[in-house]
Order: sequence, then structure tokens, then C-alpha cells
Amino acid sequence: MSSLYEWLVGDAGFAPHGYCLIWDDRIIHLHVGSDAAIALAYFIIPFVLLMVRRERPDLLPAPVAVLFAAFILLCGITHVFGIITMWQPVYALQGVLKAATAAVSLGTAVFLLANKRHIAGVPSVAGMAKLNEELLAGIREKEKAEADRDQLINELEERVKARTARLEQLMLDHAALNEQLQAEIEARDAMLANVSHDFKTPLNAIIGFSEMLEMKVHGDKLGGRNLDYVRDIRDAGQRLSALVRQIVEVQRLKSGAIALELSEFDLDEMFSSIANELELDARRKGLAINLKTEGKLTIIGDKLLLWRLFENILSNAVKYTDHGRIDIQAKGDRDWISVHVTDTGRGIAADKLPNVFEMFQRGDRSDTAGGHGVGLAIVREIARRHNGTVWLDSAEGEGTTVTVGLPVRQPDMAEAAVSEN
Repeated sequence: MSSLYEWLVGDAGFAPHGYCLIWDDRIIHLHVGSDAAIALAYFIIPFVLLMVRRERPDLLPAPVAVLFAAFILLCGITHVFGIITMWQPVYALQGVLKAATAAVSLGTAVFLLANKRHIAGVPSVAGMAKLNEELLAGIREKEKAEADRDQLINELEERVKARTARLEQLMLDHAALNEQLQAEIEARDAMLANVSHDFKTPLNAIIGFSEMLEMKVHGDKLGGRNLDYVRDIRDAGQRLSALVRQIVEVQRLKSGAIALELSEFDLDEMFSSIANELELDARRKGLAINLKTEGKLTIIGDKLLLWRLFENILSNAVKYTDHGRIDIQAKGDRDWISVHVTDTGRGIAADKLPNVFEMFQRGDRSDTAGGHGVGLAIVREIARRHNGTVWLDSAEGEGTTVTVGLPVRQPDMAEAAVSEN
């Protein structure tokens, strides 16, 4: 035992490695430093491999990790003995360590050759990344399919909701349509009653006075009371004729049978002329007609029809106002003209306002009011033919305001023949 020990660690007459280098400090430091750095690296690498093995056993199998760790560790020890033999000639022990390193190295090489296919079959990082990407793509495709399914379900639910809402709306529309039809039937019946009344009154006068003439109630001579009957017959016929003309006029305006004869003129002059025309009737009732204009009131339209429009509005204001005043306010700009006619008259009941622009609808049904309820229908149709608007605000016992809005130019004026007034 002692002889083996002496053989391993004894110098056996050998000289240290430094003698071979003639103890040159620079060469010795170069060899010692290099061996020390290599040994340090070889000692660190096995620990790193074992740490990797511990965290990723699938990446580094146990036999490979152990063999590589032993091989690299022994290589590090041989470099340590390269430093020792620089001063201590323990070449036998160094040889034994090199032999052990060789044995482990060869064992590692044999193991690698025997398991080459298995090791080669381990997926590469790129392969794993590709596989991972394929898995992610599959997951994304599955998520997309689920999202499409959810979207389809949501769309079906929305369609069901929409169909349900549509059916409910149709039911509501059906009920509203029934109400509208009922209202139109009632309005038709009311209109027929009004038409019947408006036609019967003058017809009764014509028939009654004609019968009195035929019966010679006041003799054969066409004078005295008989002449009054003839005049009453004429007046009744004229009222019927005027009513028929107004009805025909409304229908022609609605159907567009009346073509606009466009010209350029000033509305303020028209207002003044109409006010002068109605001044006598207004004075008899003690009414003041006030005109206030602002801005440019030059318009391109059918002068005759617009005269009818504003004459109807102003004559109604005079007719249904017993005291106070009538104010005409007009304001214009480059595109639009607004006209407000306000009176302090009798006003219109709230339940009559929705149909006030319909045929044979009168806000005042008293016997003293007169008229056939056609004037405002004509006003509305003339405003429509000029691409304008008209609406009415009224309170019973307080008065009425009629507002008319008209464009300065007609949309089709470029194609129309615009004549000078």
C-alpha cells in the first residue's frame, strides 16, 4: 500500500514541469493561468448541466447529463494537475486521472453512438417552436370557431328579437292604422255633413224662392218682393258657384294641374296692397292692421297664387277678429322668408286644430262666421306648391297666429321661364 502511494505521489526522481520551461515566469504564468481558467470553466459547466436537468428533465436525459458532467469534471481536474505538476512531479497520479478521464470520455462517446437515433429524435428548438406555433394556431382556430358559433347564436337571437319586435310593431301599426281609418271615416262623415250643409243652404234658398215665384205669392210682376227673391236666388247660385270653384281649385293644386307662373316681386308691396284692400272691413270693426318687415322680401313665385294665400289668411283674421289688431311680421334672408300673421280674435278650439287645414273644416261653426271651410285648404296647397310650409297656433278666446315659410327661389326655377313682374 505504501509503495502504491509512493508511486502515485512520489517524485521518483522526476523533475517538475517548471524545469522544462527553464522556470521562465512568463511561460509558467501563461500555462498556469490558462489551466486555471479551463479548470474553472470545466467545474462550472457540470453544475449548469445538472441545474438544466433539474428544471427540464425532458430536454436532458439523466444518463447524458451524468456522463457529460463526469467527463467535463474530470477534464477540469486534469488541468488542475497540470498546474500542480508545474512544481510537484506527481506524474503517476496525473496519469491515473487522465486514464480515468479517458475511460469516462470513451464511455460517453460509446453511449452517444449507441443512442444517436434517440438523441437525434429529440425535437429541436425550432421544431418545438414550430410545433408550439401549430398548437397555438389550432387553439386560435378553435377559439375562432367558438367565436363564430357565439356570433351566430347572437345573430340568431338578435334576429328573433328583431322579428318579435317587428311583429309587435306590426300589431301596433295595425292598431294605429285601424284608429287612423276610423278617424278618417269620422272625418269623411264630418266633411260630408259639412258639404251637405254648405250645399243645402243655398240650394234651399234657390228652391224656396223659386217655388214662391211659381206660386205667385206676391203676384205676377217681377218687382217688389219678387225681385228680392230673384236677387236671393242669384246670390245663392253665386255662393254655390264660388264653392264649386274653390273645391276644384284645391283638387287642381293637389294634383299639380296648376302650373306655377314664376316671377320676381316684393312681398312687402303685396302685404300693403292686401291690407289696403281689407282696410274698410277692418275699420268697420275698429281693427288696426300693422305691418313690420325685416330683411329682403324679394321672392320668385306665382304672384297670383301667393296673393290668394295671404289674402285668405288676412281676410280670415279680419273676419274672425271682433276687436284689437292684426299684426303682419315678415323676415327674410337670402334663402328663406318667414311671415307671421297674428290676430286678437276668437281663436280656435284645441280639438279643431289638427284638422284646420282640411277641406270643409272651420274653426268657428257659428252662423255669423260665414265661409265654407275651404280657404285654409287652399292656403296649404299653395304653400306646398311653392315648396313652403304653413302652420297655425291658436288659443280659443285669445287669438290665432298663422306662420308661412317660403323659399326665395324654387328648386326648379332654373328650368322655368321667369318673367319680369
